[in-house]
Amino acid sequence: MFHDTTIEILQSPDAAPIKTIYADVQPYSAKVTFDYGITLEISKRAFCDVDEEISNEPYFRIDDVYYKVLNVKSWSDHMEVLLYQCKRTVG
Repeated sequence: MFHDTTIEILQSPDAAPIKTIYADVQPYSAKVTFDYGITLEISKRAFCDVDEEISNEPYFRIDDVYYKVLNVKSWSDHMEVLLYQCKRTVG
């Protein structure tokens, strides 16, 4: 893994960063469907070290783009985090 991307972890898009981590961020294409036919497209995935701050709750900011964490897969030595790019502008 290449930890070459700086990611800020936030509780909400307009909150101050909780923590900064480094990850290997890759393009990814998948869809997640929720109740009532709501479908979101996952556009990226991040591979990073195991971190207790990362769950399905927070947001990531990469450069000036916000992502909602949709799914976290934990492995013994790293995490795979699936990201949905937020469409609205914050600020």
